[in-house]
Amino acid sequence: MRKQLAHIWFYYKWYLIAGAAVLLLLLNFWHQKRAAPDPDYSVAIVSGRYVDEQTRSRVSEELETIWDDRDGDGTVTVAVYFYQYDGKPDQAEDTSAFMAAAVQLAADLQERISLCFFTDCPEALNGDGLFSVLCEVEDSALAEITDLRGFEILYYGDDSTQVRKLA
Repeated sequence: MRKQLAHIWFYYKWYLIAGAAVLLLLLNFWHQKRAAPDPDYSVAIVSGRYVDEQTRSRVSEELETIWDDRDGDGTVTVAVYFYQYDGKPDQAEDTSAFMAAAVQLAADLQERISLCFFTDCPEALNGDGLFSVLCEVEDSALAEITDLRGFEILYYGDDSTQVRKLA
């Protein structure tokens, strides 16, 4: 038996090492995927200008105090996605970044990932009347976030229960 194992190791050791490395990578991927928490809610900020990470985290923290725990884990987690998109491709400084944001936003809209949208360009987002306008950010529970002044809150008409808590 020992001789057979030595023979296998001599001829197949690199295949065995590569297989073990692939197995470790798959196990690591699986562990990271299970450890990452799924957010209770997702919202999006759609703007032609850059909205910094600090503002996005303030929006997330504020919404976590307003909305309910959806999955029953005891914490409310809100993911805030940012799309730098204003619907004016001819005025974009970086065409590739504009197109990337447009594709990501289109995927979000198609899959209905975000519960609501904070936007300063509602005509670009709601040209077909898909959304209802809740209110301006200044008239909502997020009024303290000055970086979102002039933004409107859009939501899907059928998913209004949690969003209405903002007004």
